[in-house]
Amino acid sequence: MTKKVNILIYIWVANLLFVALILFTNLSIKPFRLIYFQITFILAGLPLIQWYKRKTYKSGIIAGITTLLFSAGIMYYALILDWRGPWKTQTVYYQNNNFTNRTIEFQMQDIGAFGYNRRTIDKFKLLPFLEWTKEIELKEVDTLNWKKVDIYKNELKLKGG
Repeated sequence: MTKKVNILIYIWVANLLFVALILFTNLSIKPFRLIYFQITFILAGLPLIQWYKRKTYKSGIIAGITTLLFSAGIMYYALILDWRGPWKTQTVYYQNNNFTNRTIEFQMQDIGAFGYNRRTIDKFKLLPFLEWTKEIELKEVDTLNWKKVDIYKNELKLKGG
C-alpha cells in the first residue's frame, strides 16, 4: 500500500472513532446535522479506499455507485425524514464557579406538530462546535459550586416569556 492510502485509512479510522464517541457518549456536535456527513464519509470511505488500492475500471465504477447511493440515502434521511430540530437553549440557570464554559441550561427541541422535547442539562463546552452534555435534575444542583445567572436566551424564538 502507498503512503496516500495509509493516510486515508488513518483519517477514516479517526472519523469512525469520532462518530462512535458522539453516538455512544454524551458528546455532541454543533451543528447537529454534521454527524450525517461524518457517517457518509465512513460508509463511502471504504469502497473508495478499496478502489484506490486496486485502481481498476470495474472497482472504480462500483466504488462510485456505492458512494453515491450511501450519500444519497443518508442525505435523504437527514434532510427529509429527520424532522427533529437541534436542542436550543431557552434559559441558562447556573454557571460553574471554576469553569466559565460549564453551565446548567434548560433546552427545548422542536419536533414539529408533536410539540417540544424538554430537558435540563449540565453543558461543558469543549470547543466552539463540541460539547459534553448530561441530563440532570435542577433540584440536585450543588449551589456551592454554581452561580445563579438566569439568562433568558430564547433560541427557539418563542413568543412570550
